This record gives sequence, structure tokens and C-alpha cells, in this order.
Amino acid sequence: MKALHKTVAATEIKNRFGDYLGEVIHQREPLIIERHGRPVAVLLDYSDWVQGVAADQTKTPWSDACEQLVQTLKKSGPKQQANRAVELIRAVRDEEF
Repeated sequence: MKALHKTVAATEIKNRFGDYLGEVIHQREPLIIERHGRPVAVLLDYSDWVQGVAADQTKTPWSDACEQLVQTLKKSGPKQQANRAVELIRAVRDEEF
């Protein structure tokens, strides 16, 4: 079975950091860094990290509730969506976050 991401020992990273940094930047593939055979860190392209951090920071209980609302509306039929939307928005609004 092939590993999902390349892994490298921490001492190897220390010895060839520039090479691995270039590899991560150009191939845009994260690199898992291991110490004593266990994953301890990830070397990641900056733009990929920013996208991940921005996505995590925009997540709030309110945004999660809104996403659940959208998914619920998608499951209901077109005729029920308008009434159901009002009910769900009221329920979400009344919850404490």
C-alpha cells in the first residue's frame, strides 16, 4: 500500500532542508516529518497553509449552523423550501452560540 504523503526523518530534513523545501514548493505536496518513526510535523507550501488556515478561521458555530441549514433545504422539495427556510432560520437564530 502506497503512503498518501512522503515522509522524511527529522535528521534528514535538518541535513537537506533546502532540497526538501524546494520540493514542497514546486510539487505542492506536503511532506510529513517524523521523529523516531512517528509523525511530528508537516512541511507545507505557504499558499496551501493560508487556504487551510483561512478556511478554519472562517468556521464558526454560526457558519456551521448555516451550512446545516443549506443542506436541510437541499433535501426538501421546492415547494417546502420557502416555509422550511423560515422555520430553520428562526431555530438557528434562537440558539445560543
